[in-house]
Parts: sequence; C-alpha cells; structure tokens
Amino acid sequence: MIAMVTGAGRGLGKTIALAFEDAGYTVARCIRGAKEFNCDLADASAAPTLINAVIHKYGTIDVLVNNARASERNTLETEDEDTWDREIAVDLKSAYFLGKYAIENMHGGAVVNVGSITTNFVSHESAAYQLSKGAVLQMTRVLAKLGGPRGVRCNAVLPGFIVTDEHRYVAAENAEYRAAVEKIHPLGRAGSPWDIAKTCLFLAEAPWITGASLVVDGGLTIQELAGFTLKEKTS
Repeated sequence: MIAMVTGAGRGLGKTIALAFEDAGYTVARCIRGAKEFNCDLADASAAPTLINAVIHKYGTIDVLVNNARASERNTLETEDEDTWDREIAVDLKSAYFLGKYAIENMHGGAVVNVGSITTNFVSHESAAYQLSKGAVLQMTRVLAKLGGPRGVRCNAVLPGFIVTDEHRYVAAENAEYRAAVEKIHPLGRAGSPWDIAKTCLFLAEAPWITGASLVVDGGLTIQELAGFTLKEKTS
C-alpha cells in the first residue's frame, strides 16, 4: 500500500508519515528541497508532477494526505498580497489539484485533507490561512463526490492545539503557559502530532466514511474560553 504525504519533512507531516509506515504502508514523502518527490506547491505544475512521479516509482497511490502549508507564518496584520497568494496556492489550490489528479489515477483508497479548527472561529493567523482552511471543508466534499465512482473516499481532519515542540512545552519556564493550555482543554492536555496522525490513518482506512470532517481538539472548541490568556515564554 502506497501513502503519499505532503509537507512530510517536519512537524505534523513527519509524524503522519511515520504513522503510516508503522501501519505497513510505503510512504512517498513530498518535501520541498528533497532529492526525491521535491515540490514547491506554490508552483502550478507541482501537483501533476508529484502525482506522476509517485505513480512512476510505485505504480499506484492508495492514500493521499494533503498536509502541506506555506512555510511563512503571517498574522492578520503582517499579511500582504504576495504572502496571501502563496498561502492560498499551497494550502488550498495545490491540495485540490493533488486530490483531483490522484483520484483520476486511483482505484479505491482515500484522500485525507488536514484542515484546522480555525474553520470555526477567527484566530491571529493570516486571513489566507484561515480562509483556505475553511475552504478545505467544501473541497473535501467536492473531492468525495468526484472520487465516489472510483471508490475513493475523501475526508478531513481538523486539528486543534497541537504541540510539536514537546521539550519547549514542558520546560520549567513555561509552566504557567502549560497550565493554562491544560485548563482550556476538557481532556486536560494539549494535542500531540500522533493524535492527528492516528486520526489520518483511521480516516484513510474507514470503509464507509466520505465527505466528512472530524474535529480532533481535545474538546477545545466546546470549552468556554473567556478570560483565558496564553503567554508562552520563548527565550
């Protein structure tokens, strides 16, 4: 079984790739600057080139995980037209066309799109990021309809507060920050990349779920957040 994971070089994408490998998949890691399956997803030619490269090497694609996002991290205030265009190109346009081209070459299998709980509220992230993640929900439904006749399921996972740097998170100087994070989650902890990776694996293998989105946030979005302030020490 072949799983293709975009943005697999670090953080969440790296963990997703490991989870699929642990489950017995051969994983095509799509990483900007890599020797194999190199991709700059802001490039309009990246989607067909990547799909063709994976199929050329492995003969098929069984699962596509659309995880990549633009490397820049902008806020509502710092975003400009150039960063907007790149964010939309990577987070939304490339994900759709990767899904479309993959489905055209698949016989069964699944597409899993990594969205965000920011589809349900407005955060400090750039507008392009939030709008693209909101659009992931409808994109997932469109791809589910497109893939249905070929037996391809398409679903989305919406991660909440995920800690990718566990060492910094548990550092003594961040004790107050960590306590605040734990307090706003009904399950009493922040999420880890493995929480999301295992959900991606579940959705990839769930035989009768398609066009759905699954919130994975430890209950954060059902919590009353008024009055909570998070102040992380970064130095």
